[in-house]
Amino acid sequence: AGFPLPASQANHPFPVAAIAGVWRPRLLLAERVLEVLEPDEVDAVIAHELAHLDARDNLKRLLLAASPDPLAYLDAGKRLRASFLEAAEAVADRRACARVEPLVLAHALLKVAALLPPGKTLDLAMASLHREGGLAARVRSLVGAHDGRSPFPSPVEGGAGSTRGLPTAFFLAGGLLALGLLLPAVHRALEAIVKLLA
Repeated sequence: AGFPLPASQANHPFPVAAIAGVWRPRLLLAERVLEVLEPDEVDAVIAHELAHLDARDNLKRLLLAASPDPLAYLDAGKRLRASFLEAAEAVADRRACARVEPLVLAHALLKVAALLPPGKTLDLAMASLHREGGLAARVRSLVGAHDGRSPFPSPVEGGAGSTRGLPTAFFLAGGLLALGLLLPAVHRALEAIVKLLA
């Protein structure tokens, strides 16, 4: 009660703090998360999750998961996916800090990360507060923003959303587009061969 969207509390071994759903989103919070966080830190977690909701990150994840991905089994494809997820978290942090203090969100991130069972991960197919990959970079950005030493890096300034990978991404996107345009022609050719052989 009192949250800006429907919320559920769960007795879960992982410190789940996530937005579930696309059309009827719901905030999911593990009891352990609520037990260790101060009220202002809970507000920071909610602000972060609302930023994911505003950005429609669950819909993006759904489309990403549903799209045919020939790169999924290659290191390049795994890096692209990880970069997308880390960039989404960084953007959600930046947007959340329009509502809460950056240092409060950094404290919440560290407290939630400390609750993770050792050696285990939980790959959620939804926008969540905690991902192991970019935790250190996110906390550094939050502390830097709090101290006024550095603003949040924009997607073109480096980090997870860096433009360094854009030539590769454009090449891959062009290849996938060409493949998509060729597939109908290949299908028609195969159909013609089957008719000839029948």
